[in-house]
Amino acid sequence: MTNEHTPAFELVVAGRKIDQRTMPARRFKALGSELTTQLGREPTAAERIMLMSAATLSMLLEQETADLLEGKAIDHENHRKNVAALRQLLIQLAMAKKSRDITKSDATPGDAFGAAIIEANKG
Repeated sequence: MTNEHTPAFELVVAGRKIDQRTMPARRFKALGSELTTQLGREPTAAERIMLMSAATLSMLLEQETADLLEGKAIDHENHRKNVAALRQLLIQLAMAKKSRDITKSDATPGDAFGAAIIEANKG
C-alpha cells in the first residue's frame, strides 16, 4: 500500500533516544519502518508496541539465521519460540494470516478426492 505520508518509526526505547549510527539501530529502524509501512496507516499506541516487538524479534531471528549460516550453534527451541511469537504478532497486526486446521473432522472437502482422503483418515 502506498501512502503519501508514511508514519515514522521512532527510535525512542524506554524513554531513551537511541543512537541511530549503530548498525543494529539502523536495522531495527529499517525493520520497524517496513512493518509500519505494511500496516498502511498511523499505528495506535498498542500497535506501536507490537511493531517494536516484531522488529526486535525479527532482529533476533536474523542474528540466529546469520549464526546458523556461519556454522555457529543456535538454540533451536528458542528460535522456534521466537518464530511463533513473531508470527502471532503479525497475525494480531493483520499482516499475516492465521493457518487453519485442515485435519478437523468437520472440514468440508473441496472435491471427491478430498472427501476420499478425509474418509480414509477417519479412525
